[in-house]
Amino acid sequence: MSEVLRWLRRAHAGELGAAIAYRGHARSVRRPAERARLYRILAEELRHRAEAAALLAARGADCDHRLGGNVARLGRIAAISCAFTGHWAPMLGAALAEAINVGEYRHLGRAALAAKDRDVADFARRSQRLEREHAEWFVAAAARHGSGWAVLARCVRFVLPRVDPPAFSVLAPLAR
Repeated sequence: MSEVLRWLRRAHAGELGAAIAYRGHARSVRRPAERARLYRILAEELRHRAEAAALLAARGADCDHRLGGNVARLGRIAAISCAFTGHWAPMLGAALAEAINVGEYRHLGRAALAAKDRDVADFARRSQRLEREHAEWFVAAAARHGSGWAVLARCVRFVLPRVDPPAFSVLAPLAR
């Protein structure tokens, strides 16, 4: 299996887990603006999933159903826990998950560049940028929770830029 397909399958599965978690997260928050933003993020995750599925299909590949099932279970656990853990923990957990996704999309972009697959490289670049925006929003939301928790949220904000280099250089080698 090619690296591109492996990372695309991970992206496809991961977006399902994130969507399930964010649906539960949105239902648990009290602030209407946060709920609306969580539903927008949920919609963006589902669009990523659909785009990853289309890219897989265009390459004659299928998604990884076993991985998707495992990630969906993690998403359900996260969704259920949102109702019991308060505001801060789900926000910070989502920030960390999105930060990890930035790195995974970076790997996908590198694999796509190596395979000279412009469509997947562009998908990786756009996804990376959006996942970073999500992570930054979740960190800011966690920081609003209170002064003690804000310190930990700032630590995640400190780590986030170090997860991986910015997404915008992913296509540069193909431009030559």
